[in-house]
Amino acid sequence: QFSSSAVGPTDLRFTHLLTTQELFDHAFSETWLVNEVLVAGQPGIIGGRSKVLKTSIACDLVVSLASGTPFLDKFETQKCTVGFWSGESGGKTIRDKARCMADARGLTAADCPAFWSLDLPRLANQEHLDALTSLIKDRGVSVAIIDPLYLSLMPSDARGKSSDLFFMGSLLAPLTNLIQTTGCTIILLHHFRKSSIVAEDDPCSLEELAQSGCAEWTRQWLLLQRRSPFSGDGTHELYCRIGGSAGHASFWGLTIDEGSHDSRRWQVDFESITDIKSTSKTARDNARAADVEKKDFENIEKILTVLAQFPNGTSLTNLRSLAHLGEPPTLRALHFLRLDGRIEDCVIYIGNRHCQAFRLKTP
Repeated sequence: QFSSSAVGPTDLRFTHLLTTQELFDHAFSETWLVNEVLVAGQPGIIGGRSKVLKTSIACDLVVSLASGTPFLDKFETQKCTVGFWSGESGGKTIRDKARCMADARGLTAADCPAFWSLDLPRLANQEHLDALTSLIKDRGVSVAIIDPLYLSLMPSDARGKSSDLFFMGSLLAPLTNLIQTTGCTIILLHHFRKSSIVAEDDPCSLEELAQSGCAEWTRQWLLLQRRSPFSGDGTHELYCRIGGSAGHASFWGLTIDEGSHDSRRWQVDFESITDIKSTSKTARDNARAADVEKKDFENIEKILTVLAQFPNGTSLTNLRSLAHLGEPPTLRALHFLRLDGRIEDCVIYIGNRHCQAFRLKTP
């Protein structure tokens, strides 16, 4: 808290005024809980659509911070006390994920001293907020993760109000106060809007977050978007955008292998977005080339079928008509057949005039 020449009531922070000189002289500092990902004492969001491993990545964050091991096997952490409140996945799923992530690091439960709850606080309920504040203080929780936002924040009588920026702001403001009161970093897991269209050139932006006010409230974020459709084989190819008001920003290709139902694992690999886009472009180019090659083969077969009916040759016009092809694909197919030596040019007579034609080349 700030010392000031003009201090108001201690419960009204906005009355604690700083002079310009005090502002300039103040030693503001940031403490990184996860290097270049998570700053202490600021609200954060892990966001994305369904099946992008939001809960799994949150579990990895809990295990990483509780044990002081790298988050997602990449980002260095500062060991601290973490609490995770989950209301969507179920106890067995959370347990299995956390155990798998600890096993992947060679850790035991004793190495990961975190707190876990399978019930959510109602964040619009002042009694719940007060209890959560006391719990965070009593247990010394430095990071509190709540999964998901939509089940914990909205009161039962708030139907239809999620698009109201002022209403949502009134719900999120007490969370900001909780952070200021306790110093605890609050992270919410939140969904993207279902109706939005994913921009391939700029996936997973803050504008995708559902409900008004969330993008404005959060000061740091980890946003996820699939790079390939969900297949159910345990491998997930994702975009991962990390950023925040501390000035950190990065964009990654993230591949996570969870293994099968009977053989769980947690293997994480990062790729630069430049490499991802280059690989994707090459794959698209190869797919287009394969489509063209397939179409060429089909057109060549059509031309050969027609020519087989005319041993002495037939005109380009008749060939196009019977093969049901336009002039460019017909000429392209004839070009390849000439190169292969399978056809030859010839002359046929139509009425009393001769006409350029094509026929199969005899052995």
